[in-house]
Amino acid sequence: MKTQITKTIKVAFLMLATISIFSCSKKDDAPAAASGESTMTWTLNGVNQSAKEFNCGIIPSSVFAGSLAMTGYAADNSYPSFLLSKEQAVVGTIAIDAVTLGPVNLTLTGFYVGKNGGVDVDYDTTGGSITITEISATRAKGTFRLNVQNRANANEKIDITNGIFDVELTKQ
Repeated sequence: MKTQITKTIKVAFLMLATISIFSCSKKDDAPAAASGESTMTWTLNGVNQSAKEFNCGIIPSSVFAGSLAMTGYAADNSYPSFLLSKEQAVVGTIAIDAVTLGPVNLTLTGFYVGKNGGVDVDYDTTGGSITITEISATRAKGTFRLNVQNRANANEKIDITNGIFDVELTKQ
């Protein structure tokens, strides 16, 4: 049952990312994001990673209106992804240890999709947090960490640490 709920949530989020989320600008090699640029970096089991492309934004309509969605795609198209409700998209730290469904909206999720030979590998989140240090209608900054395990092989666990984001947010 939990697997089906998680899969449904992921599909809903990916549909929203495709339909309702808008591209942030691509990352340059500059160490800090200038106005209009986005950066997202993290360490994956001790190896530094960075996002080359982004989907980041405040969702404008539907039951997710006002929610913050962020996805940073690495060069191999693996990605950490976050969806925070309007009430959670504020300065502060939010624990990511479970997906909670409300009667009309998804209230929190953070997950990771890896790649193995070019094929998506789904990971279940077992813990983590996201800290927003600054947020406005056009930009979000903060840190994150995730602990995940391969859905098909529970012995394969990944720690995503040292996550930093400074992303431009757009509205449709």
